[in-house]
Amino acid sequence: MPSITFPPELLEEIFLHVVSGHQRSTSIPSLLDISKGYSTSNYLPRSSPYSISHVSRQWRNIVLRLPHLWTHIGVVNANTTDIIQLLEEWLDRARSLPVSFSFYEDNPHCHPAARIVLAFFLKHIHQCVSFELLSKIPLRKLLLDGRVPQTQTPVLLRSVFVWLDKCGASLEPSALFGLLLGSRTLHSALWHDRDRIPRFAIPLQKISQSWGGLQELTLHIRLPLNSLIGALSFC
Repeated sequence: MPSITFPPELLEEIFLHVVSGHQRSTSIPSLLDISKGYSTSNYLPRSSPYSISHVSRQWRNIVLRLPHLWTHIGVVNANTTDIIQLLEEWLDRARSLPVSFSFYEDNPHCHPAARIVLAFFLKHIHQCVSFELLSKIPLRKLLLDGRVPQTQTPVLLRSVFVWLDKCGASLEPSALFGLLLGSRTLHSALWHDRDRIPRFAIPLQKISQSWGGLQELTLHIRLPLNSLIGALSFC
């Protein structure tokens, strides 16, 4: 049976459609419903550009010259430290384009790879336009050395979705809150602490001074009402 060869232009359109559909389906809110369908290698789904690039040499050449295919990096329950090489390759292939990061972690044992992933995302937060984190383990266990790393200030960040089932007794939620929600480019943000226990102080008045462009804000945490009203006055 003769093989069918598609023109590169058509393959480019097909790949863009397939990958964009995968990116929409792996946003954090969707993962709440479909996470049971993921395997242990779930950060390499068949519809990812990485998987497509291993089908044939022609497909690989096409995928590697399309940086838009690599602008969404999503990880679900990282379970191998080798993932850091994949993340670095992925970000390099996006070149200088703004990227979106999403990370879902509910492994109670917290594999070391999970800490590596979050540290990588925070290290490159200056290139990030959308950040999504859903963790069902204490945040302090998800951070390398239990601390938010020193990193560059977000300059592109427009959307933040953080859902923490357990913050744990640590000041780090405040540091992470300040890093992500202190972006002057922020348009929408959701921060949920399921415990809703005020174990940490959020310098909301200071952070909110950068909210001139904020259009949507959802906070599921305990805050003094006058502090929240004062912060919203900057929106």
